[in-house]
Order: sequence, then C-alpha cells, then structure tokens
Amino acid sequence: MHLIPRNGVDASSKSYQNNRVLTRPDSLPSIFRNLRIHHHLTREEVALKLDVSVVYVAGFEEGHVVPSLKFCLDYGDLFGFNQNWIKVKWANWVSIDFRDKLFEGLGLEE
Repeated sequence: MHLIPRNGVDASSKSYQNNRVLTRPDSLPSIFRNLRIHHHLTREEVALKLDVSVVYVAGFEEGHVVPSLKFCLDYGDLFGFNQNWIKVKWANWVSIDFRDKLFEGLGLEE
C-alpha cells in the first residue's frame, strides 16, 4: 500500500511520518471518517451514539488518538462492519504505533 502525499509534503519527511495515520486510505480513522461523511453524520452525532466526547472522535479521525478496541468495534457497528476485520485492523494499527513510539523513544532509525 502506498502513502498519499499531503499538501506536497515529501513522504520521507518527518512531518509526513508523524501524520501517517491520516494519509493511509486503508486506516481505520480514514475508513470510519469517510463512512461518517458519506452517511451525513457529524462528529457530534457519532459521539452521542457511542457515548464518547466529540474531542475523542475528532482525535481518532485525525490520527492523534489510538482508541480502545471497544471504541473501534462500536464505531464499526454503526456501519455494519465485520467485528473480526476490525480486530485485525486495530491490532495491526496498535502494533505499528507501539513500534514507532519505541523506536522514537530509543532514538533509533527504521
């Protein structure tokens, strides 16, 4: 899967790497955000349905928050997603996020 450059930012730049979640069209935040928009739902409506804050929904959709599995499963239920598919996507996402933070914390390059 290739990454889509954002606003002309070079894909190898640090700025681009920090925003990788937003740029992957197959990421949970991108998929759920696009579905929310397609179904004409606001973040406020989703937050109300999922009993979370609007800030949490926005943080998830913008890639600033790695949400709980329960949140992703509940969000997926809004659109009839397969629960096992969501679990796999979430596990991959969390492991990549953990690896990135570990490398950054240790000062290692990939």
